[in-house]
Amino acid sequence: MKRLLGHLALCSALGVLLATTAGSEAKGAVIYTISVSITDNTTSTTTTYTIANGGPNDTNPSANVIQVSGAFNTSATGVSLTGLNSVTTPTASTTSLGIGGDATVVAGKTDSYTITITTTHDSYMVPVGTAATLSQSESGTYTSTIAGGTQNFQSWWKAGSAPNNMTGPTPGLQTIMIPVTGASTESGSANTPASTNIPGYVVPYTLTNTITINVKGNGTASNSDIKFSGSTTVTATTVPEPASMVVFLTGMPLPLVVVGLLRRRRRALA
Repeated sequence: MKRLLGHLALCSALGVLLATTAGSEAKGAVIYTISVSITDNTTSTTTTYTIANGGPNDTNPSANVIQVSGAFNTSATGVSLTGLNSVTTPTASTTSLGIGGDATVVAGKTDSYTITITTTHDSYMVPVGTAATLSQSESGTYTSTIAGGTQNFQSWWKAGSAPNNMTGPTPGLQTIMIPVTGASTESGSANTPASTNIPGYVVPYTLTNTITINVKGNGTASNSDIKFSGSTTVTATTVPEPASMVVFLTGMPLPLVVVGLLRRRRRALA
């Protein structure tokens, strides 16, 4: 019996080693990008950009931050997009993926624009748990905007590594009606839907969020300006206890094979 327990302990250690190795391999292939699409609805012209973590327009060296700067300039589209950034924070209990920036219609422009910004990050390995929820919130500060504008935000979760995947669980579309005049700050965190359960929660997984801004220029030198932000969060609701983890690891195929081989060897020696 003692020998069997010793073998099981060895198998558990092997299981932990395999899980850790798999996690390291997944992290080595991480895709973390911000994709931007600016459409001038008046002229039916669309311009797209992609900024990758560690790419030429990312000025922050952190693997968990994209700070867009350098040669990135969208003014030719009729919208100046500045301060664009994304921060992801993986922890043992929650993981978040945020997006933020400042969209300003170029001075004198009266065209109508749709600005779509999609952030995606794959191969998340935390939080570990048997269940989790996906929540989202958005906010914005609006200056010199006019009637008809909206700011929409939506988040998605997907098992495995599937960048820009918008087919998994989602809380749904969250909308802020942009105020008509003056400077105003609005929050979409209280808008429904704000969260949803994630069926079949596992790691690794991918988070994707999209913020879409519909804005019209007011034709003045101080044109429509929107400072926007959105956040997507995964929160684990159940974390396996150490004893449960041992049972799980000893149920892995490789440990069972090792136990079988050790039993055969013991019988052969007897």
